[in-house]
Amino acid sequence: MIIKKIKSIIVKKKLKVPRKNSFGTQKYRSGFFIKLIDKSGVVGFGEGFCNWPSFAADYRDKYIIDLFDPLLKNLEFLHPEQLHLYLKDKTKKITIQSGDFGPINQCIAAIDLAAWDLFAKLKKKPLRNILFKNPTSKIPLYASGLTQSNFYKFYPRIKKLKLKHIKIKVGFKEEEDMQFLKLISKLNFETIMVDANQAWNELEAINRISNLEKISKLYWVEEPIIANSSIKSWLNLKKNILSYVSAGENHYGEEDVMKYLNKQCFDFYQPDITKYGGITSFMYIYKKYKKKIKYLTPHYLGSGPGFFASANLISGISKVPLEFDVTENKIRDRIFKKNLQIKNGKLILNDKPGIGINLNF
Repeated sequence: MIIKKIKSIIVKKKLKVPRKNSFGTQKYRSGFFIKLIDKSGVVGFGEGFCNWPSFAADYRDKYIIDLFDPLLKNLEFLHPEQLHLYLKDKTKKITIQSGDFGPINQCIAAIDLAAWDLFAKLKKKPLRNILFKNPTSKIPLYASGLTQSNFYKFYPRIKKLKLKHIKIKVGFKEEEDMQFLKLISKLNFETIMVDANQAWNELEAINRISNLEKISKLYWVEEPIIANSSIKSWLNLKKNILSYVSAGENHYGEEDVMKYLNKQCFDFYQPDITKYGGITSFMYIYKKYKKKIKYLTPHYLGSGPGFFASANLISGISKVPLEFDVTENKIRDRIFKKNLQIKNGKLILNDKPGIGINLNF
């Protein structure tokens, strides 16, 4: 493969209903997409994380133009893993010098996803068939992005798609969280997950989760404490609660992930391939530490390509439902319009080469 051109695509849409979580309010949805064009004209698409802050997509666009475009133009490589290693090496010094670990790695993640999409298209195979011998084409989903304030607006969509698993954001006033979850538990869901978005300290988390465990159908509690809390804090939390714990979206790199996986600090590992390292990093960490991973389900709350890439990625290794944001996102909905097929709560992957979609921006 020889890269003829790299292009970043930035799209922003104001939300009619701002979305709240424990650390802030999101007023815009943004999309940060990468388009890699091979010398033969074949195109690969990727996506990088840009939810926070509001200018994140524009900032990553500057990195693509100033840093990554010169590195990639006319670059020849045989495999996406080779490209990933090259980019990590070439950006090592500037990452340390700038302290911009997140933005630079999210750019690399987007490029990596695009490279895998391009690679699979050149091989004329769906990405899942490049990664695994016998992948499934049906991926179970759970509804996410939901809060007390927006749930009823999007509940009709959840019912229409027949989603049987749901995740609700918590970390607000305890009484309000509990009252709302009691109502949700009476609805026709098989499991209920809650996401605290790092809202509590260790003692608060133990107390709050002890009360949350009164909710029937409770499946896991996501990021109840700060993601980079000590191993001691994570293990003490697990020791004092009964619920499953999930985390991983805010852990970056093998060294960071390894220390938590080795001590089994959480039950569900939730890497976000649009945040760190893309598919290459995910596959490397999974293959090396899979015996330490109890359950696996990628985190994803973006605008389309990363969702299909994540689905391909777990098609051969996990049966845990995949995160599916059901809330307002005009960018994502435009991409999904001709590409999304959900039947009985499961995503049906098509047989097109690559991740299965193209962007028309």
